[in-house]
Amino acid sequence: MAPLAALAVTVGLHLWRREALLSILAGTAVHGALANTVLAH
Repeated sequence: MAPLAALAVTVGLHLWRREALLSILAGTAVHGALANTVLAH
């Protein structure tokens, strides 16, 4: 779940802004946030 959400954010931001660094950082942040909160056991 978290990897797919992060991938969707990364691809969406890249298609919208065409800025690789922003896309990668945002995708990493989303993955980290989801992995530590929603998906933590």
